[in-house]
Amino acid sequence: MRGLVALGAAGSAALILLAGCTGTGQKSGNMGVPPSAAGAVAGGTAPSGAASRAAPAATGSAPDLPARSLAKTAELSVRVADVNAQAQRAVRVATSAGGDVSSDRRSGEGAHATADLTLEVPPNSLERDLDQLAALGEQVDRSTNTDDVTQQVVDVTSRLSSMRASLARVRSLYAKASSIGDVIKLESELASRQANLESLEAQQQDLARQSARATVHLRLLAKMAVAAPVAAKHASGVSDGFTRGWHAFTAFVRWTVIAFGAVLPFLLVVAAAGALVLWWRRRKPTSGEPATPPPPAGS
Repeated sequence: MRGLVALGAAGSAALILLAGCTGTGQKSGNMGVPPSAAGAVAGGTAPSGAASRAAPAATGSAPDLPARSLAKTAELSVRVADVNAQAQRAVRVATSAGGDVSSDRRSGEGAHATADLTLEVPPNSLERDLDQLAALGEQVDRSTNTDDVTQQVVDVTSRLSSMRASLARVRSLYAKASSIGDVIKLESELASRQANLESLEAQQQDLARQSARATVHLRLLAKMAVAAPVAAKHASGVSDGFTRGWHAFTAFVRWTVIAFGAVLPFLLVVAAAGALVLWWRRRKPTSGEPATPPPPAGS
């Protein structure tokens, strides 16, 4: 009896010891991991709270990009009936759209008249203005081009910021300079940086103008007037023969006079030479005639 009790007590102790070891292993496996996280790992998904906190870190806010700066240009050639009148209309098209005229050069008259205009119009109305300008006459050719100057604008803006800061430092040093040598050096450096600053400002203004206005190079050509062919009137009968004969007679007389005028200088030279030879022969006695005896001295 005592043997059975001892055996039961030993079995119970073994079961209690085995249960304690299993609990300890589970606790050590989940040590340092929250229950929710452990469950998510076991299920293959992250907890909703952790996902909401990790999303901003994963995506992040995109940096603000500078607005694109586009420089648009166009070239247009139009053949018109009246160059000066259509040039005035082209100027009105540009100004009515809120643009301006950069240059206006006209030359020639009539069929040889031309006009070269440089117009500035808003970029958003470029195509509409080109259509209006092409409607002035007969369009010869047309082309448009768009250049992205965003990088140039960003570069010039950055250089301007650095140059202004550098210029401020040089001015501060110039204000504190005590020796003549330092003053001269700083004055030279100040003038150089001021010139660079003004150059960069001019570049910035030019880029801003290119982005704010589209440039149109317009060329107007005079339309060549073609005369209508005149129907030839054919005569018939006696009048036709008389007309043709008269034309032939006048042509013969005209060519005869022309030929005579061409030969006349040679005839004058030959006639003058013949007259000179005839006169010389009359002055010189012939070799067969006896010479005339001189008269007697007493007589």
